Amino acid sequence: MKVWIDDPMPLSFYTSKEKEVQKLINEKTTDGIITYSPLSAEKEWTSVDFEEITPYTWKWIDFELPKPDGTLTKIALRRPHWWLREIGADSVGKQVYLNMPELGSQGWATVKAIRVNQLDTRFWDENRKGDFVSRPITGKFEHESNDVYYLHFGDNPNPLGVTGSHPIWSIDRNDWVGASELRIGEKVKTQEGLTVLKSRTKSDKRQKVYNLEIYKDHNFLVSTDKILVHNSCVTDVLGGLTTGKINTKHIQDHFYVGNLYTGAKSRSQTFMQGLTQADVIREATDILQNHPSKILSQGTSSNGHLEVVLDFGRTINDNSSKPISQVRIWFDKASNTITSIHPRE
Repeated sequence: MKVWIDDPMPLSFYTSKEKEVQKLINEKTTDGIITYSPLSAEKEWTSVDFEEITPYTWKWIDFELPKPDGTLTKIALRRPHWWLREIGADSVGKQVYLNMPELGSQGWATVKAIRVNQLDTRFWDENRKGDFVSRPITGKFEHESNDVYYLHFGDNPNPLGVTGSHPIWSIDRNDWVGASELRIGEKVKTQEGLTVLKSRTKSDKRQKVYNLEIYKDHNFLVSTDKILVHNSCVTDVLGGLTTGKINTKHIQDHFYVGNLYTGAKSRSQTFMQGLTQADVIREATDILQNHPSKILSQGTSSNGHLEVVLDFGRTINDNSSKPISQVRIWFDKASNTITSIHPRE
């Protein structure tokens, strides 16, 4: 654990027996982790994805990240030494800032353990079959959620358990759609082609949920149906709120102008007096960064823009007879513009 080198040992460093061991490790690691990786996917890779994983240059780091509700997100990341030094995660007990909003993990986390990485991807057999390959895991995330759905597809008696915001590829809409927003009868992509959503049930219990980060690819297959899922589209919307353009003219119709109700939108669709556009954007940004359980759904709106629905946890509209606590945000990725923010009826 005291070795923190950055340059991989040459393959000639391995004995014949060690090479065989590496091949066995690879076979065990790739089992069941199938990703959707067309050749064009390389355009989305980060700097870490271009590096070979080796036992001498990468380690596993375990983190605990406190959530505002008092629970913990437990995180295990496999990362190169330079990355760990860069964020200061090179010894147990250190506090480092993790910025992974797409996986619901952002904030100050404590390093709980540093573990050996045994894998060497230079011995890797990705076993490509068309656009699908095998990849190792580089991240594991565990936390509690009260937003869990059980989805039954086709004739499979075993449901897929997933959070409501987890994106699944819809063939009908040709886009990612949050699990809670899928329609009964909707077709979703699988490795073999497609399957159809037969039923959806929301769990009434708070329970542990898990997410994965996969080496190089953000799309992977889950369940025995091998359904194509994605980590999240939260990052895109968050980027729009923080660095994108805001369609102020359209959005302002949903707000009071000082003490004046303009009547541009119904009172149900108008934020209550005293809430400004800046207030709502600030709170929405905080939810996307720090409160993944309040992200009720994500997917694509009727006009083709990315959409998230957030729970503000209190009444935010101007109609006391029809109180609303949810906010819908639309983001046009092509123009990098937040096109709408309004109470969701």
